[in-house]
Amino acid sequence: MVHQVPPAFFLKVKQQCTAPFWRHAALHPIFDGEDESSSIKNRAGMVTARDNENDNEDREEEEEEEEEEEEDVGINLGDENTGLTFEEAMEGHINTISNFVKGLEFQIQFHDQQLLQALKREGKSFLCLAQACLLKEK
Repeated sequence: MVHQVPPAFFLKVKQQCTAPFWRHAALHPIFDGEDESSSIKNRAGMVTARDNENDNEDREEEEEEEEEEEEDVGINLGDENTGLTFEEAMEGHINTISNFVKGLEFQIQFHDQQLLQALKREGKSFLCLAQACLLKEK
């Protein structure tokens, strides 16, 4: 059982396929013998040692997961010295974007709303950059 969370929680929460199914800094379990009102009081003012331990463990797990995700992706966006010329780097990015667009066009037939939401959420800054560039070219 968990305590109530603010509505904005659902905009920032990470969903997982295994337990715990939801991960967020504001999400804390209600421990045995602790009722919801005492849990909310603890969250509002007093932080228990158990909370500090859980928060530290959650932060460490999140950092490890983020590092693993970054390692798994294996993408080089030019942040490091790759030895590529400007043209080679740009051509690589263009090929990546072109292949991604082809994949998106293929996905249209499935009407996958989760993919659309993920594209809006994860690609927001890129889509804004693309729209701004296209507006300037007109």
